[in-house]
Parts: sequence; structure tokens; C-alpha cells
Amino acid sequence: LQEEEMAALRQEIEFLRAEDALRCQELQAKRTRVAIAEAVLARAKEEAESLQSALRTTTDDAAAALRRARDEAQELLHSEQATHSALQTALEESDAALSHAKDEVSQLESANRQLHVALAQAQRESEQ
Repeated sequence: LQEEEMAALRQEIEFLRAEDALRCQELQAKRTRVAIAEAVLARAKEEAESLQSALRTTTDDAAAALRRARDEAQELLHSEQATHSALQTALEESDAALSHAKDEVSQLESANRQLHVALAQAQRESEQ
């Protein structure tokens, strides 16, 4: 009976050793999967940081381009406003000069008529 018990115990020990070896293999497989997952995660993190840096650079470049475009638009607007103001002033000055010239022409025409009247009167008087 003891030999049978001993054989059964040996058989149980072999079974437990086989079971332990299987668990060790499973544990090693899990460790390998964890290591792979950690490596994939580290790589994904590096890529995310790289993309974030590229996005920051792109955003900064776009913001700088927008600022330059805004500044150029403001300069153009100021230039257009200055041109408009100068044209408005020139137009007002031109209108004033034209009005003054019309007044002078009117005065010259009046003086010319008076001169013709005076000449006609002088001619009549000289004929008498």
C-alpha cells in the first residue's frame, strides 16, 4: 500500500511539476505580451509627441502668416485711406480753383462788356 501511495504521490508531484511548468510558460508569455505592449505604447507616445510638436509648429506658422496678412491688410487700408483723403483734398481744391476761375471769367466778361460799352461811347463821341 505504501508503494502504491508513493507511486500516487510521485505521479501527483509530476503532475504538479508539469502544471507549474505550464503556469511558468503562461506567465512568461504574459510577460512577453506586456513587454510588447509597453514597447508599442512607448512608440505611440513618441509619435504622439512628434505629431504634437509638428502641430504646434504648424499652428505657430499659421498664426505668424495670419499676423503678417493682417498687418499687410492694415497697411493697405491705411494707404487706401491716405490716397482717398489726398484725392478728396485734391478734388475740393480743384472745385475751389474752378469756382474761382469761373468768378474771374465772369469778372473779365463784365469788364469786357464795360470796355465795349466805353469804346462804343467813345467812338460815338468822337464821331460827333
